[in-house]
Formats: sequence, C-alpha cells, structure tokens
Amino acid sequence: MDGLEAATQSAYRERVNVTEAFPERVDQATNTSIDLTVLILSYNVRDLLALALRTAQSAARGLSVELLVVDNDSPDDSADMVERDFPDVRLVRSGGNLGFAGGNNLGMKVARGRYVLLLNPDVLVHPRAFAVLIDYMDANPDVGAAGGRVILGDGSIDHGAKRGFPSPAAAF
Repeated sequence: MDGLEAATQSAYRERVNVTEAFPERVDQATNTSIDLTVLILSYNVRDLLALALRTAQSAARGLSVELLVVDNDSPDDSADMVERDFPDVRLVRSGGNLGFAGGNNLGMKVARGRYVLLLNPDVLVHPRAFAVLIDYMDANPDVGAAGGRVILGDGSIDHGAKRGFPSPAAAF
C-alpha cells in the first residue's frame, strides 16, 4: 500500500477533530446566537468582492449570519471599500498577505458562527443558499463539511467545480 492510499484509508476511518485545530472556536461557537459566519478572503478583488457582499447580504436577510471579510493587505482599496460601503460587514485586516490558508485560518479564529462558510469573492450567492445550508447542517449533526452547487450564468450546473477525494478513479 503506497502513502496516498494509506492516507486515503486513514481519512475514511478517522474523523478530524476541529476543536483540536481551532480550540478557540469551541467557546465562540457555543456562546453565540450566530448560526453562520460567511468568511470571504480578499486580495485585490475590490469590484468582485462588492458584488459578492451584496448577494451575501441579500441571502443573509432574516437569518443570524455574520459576514466576515479577511483582507490580505490588498493594494486596491478593498478593505477601505468594505469599511465605507458595507458597515455591517466585519472586516479583519491581516497586516500582510498570509496566503489562502493563512488568511482563512485567521478568519476561522475570529469567526463567531456555529458554522463557517468559506466563500470565494467571485461568487454570487443564491438568495436561499444560507438558509438551506443552515437547515441542512442542523438536520445532519454528523456532517462536518458541506459544499455548494456551482450554477453557471446559463443556469446549468458546473459539474467540474469540485475536487474529488484522492482515489485511483480521480487520477484519470
């Protein structure tokens, strides 16, 4: 058995304990009335970010949702735009470009929702997406992660917008 196959089998057998990776999330998530934190990592995408935030605000209406932007030290005024145009959005300035993982980890540490959605800044959110996600996660407590469906501009589903779990079939 090679290393990849062993890791794959191990991942299927074992559950990841998120509380070990982010122990501060336990207190934050259990002592809150916020159901969902929508975490958007931003770097130099001001115009796309504004569109994503508008659709996210619409999807969050009437729900207990925290919109959180972590700005990775964008040179294009993204953070200032969020402060100016979206005063209800929580903004964290990273102070430097932490990269994708570092920026999202920073956001995870300060997120206050019971669930956290990592949302790319180029996504337009369906008006019911957050409600459906919260309902699904509440109804399925054994589920640790969920992904959204990507719908293209023509209304068709983008079946290629996913990453499969490493397997021999995924290699082809």
